[in-house]
Amino acid sequence: MAVVKNMIQLPECITIEQRKEWSEVIWGFEIKNFYEVLDQSGKSLLHILETGNSGTRRAWKNHAIRPFEFQIHDPISKEHLLTMKAPVRLFWYSINILSPDSTPILSVTRKLSFLGRVFKLEGKINGSIKGFWFFWKYKIFLDTNNNCLMVRKWNGIFKVFLFGASKFKLQFYKNTTDYNKVLLLASAFLPEMLYHDTNN
Repeated sequence: MAVVKNMIQLPECITIEQRKEWSEVIWGFEIKNFYEVLDQSGKSLLHILETGNSGTRRAWKNHAIRPFEFQIHDPISKEHLLTMKAPVRLFWYSINILSPDSTPILSVTRKLSFLGRVFKLEGKINGSIKGFWFFWKYKIFLDTNNNCLMVRKWNGIFKVFLFGASKFKLQFYKNTTDYNKVLLLASAFLPEMLYHDTNN
């Protein structure tokens, strides 16, 4: 737990941008996902790296159900801060958030809803993620408090149509602790990977 508490303090507004390489565009190579967390000035705060074998990724023809694992790193110290791990997804899509020593911290699970996209957060914090079907906006609640707004961002014609790069913003409410900001950031990756990541 101390690992999460001692990590970089996140501001109230951060942008998470997917980075792509030219090899994906020119030769069609499918490489592991890489996201960068930025503040409003464009300063790099965190790196989110997909681990595992690229060949395993290519073996899954249906990327929507493939397992994945990400690690959150401090870009300066290279310290491993958190792991986000998803099993094979058949119906009840979920992601587990773990400490660097694989201690469970939080689980995020999609729930059946005909009114929109709903996810349940259970573990060190409890809450939910709620979004409408056709809008790129989600509200993240801790208990009954609205603690975070997740909004999809336009990444520009060049990055979207040539690279297929994803981009979204998290706006934290003032009462959100630094500890919870990190967990909310990790939680946001289930709807991101399930509905919006172009590799899926």
